[in-house]
Amino acid sequence: MYARMVIGEAISEDQVREFARIYTAEVLPSLEKEPGFDSARFMIEDGGNMAVSLTVWRSRDNWLKYYTSRS
Repeated sequence: MYARMVIGEAISEDQVREFARIYTAEVLPSLEKEPGFDSARFMIEDGGNMAVSLTVWRSRDNWLKYYTSRS
């Protein structure tokens, strides 16, 4: 298993909600179609503007193929 974590900071609560909406509606469905994708979590800091995306892949190679195919 290979995990990748991305941390972001929003400028407002509205932006945090928009991040969550996009992640759920667009990012997650796209990831679920990728070979080697295992799972994902989107976490938001309680009362704050920090957000974390954690994706889990079956291997580092699976993640690298996904990541390099996006450029």
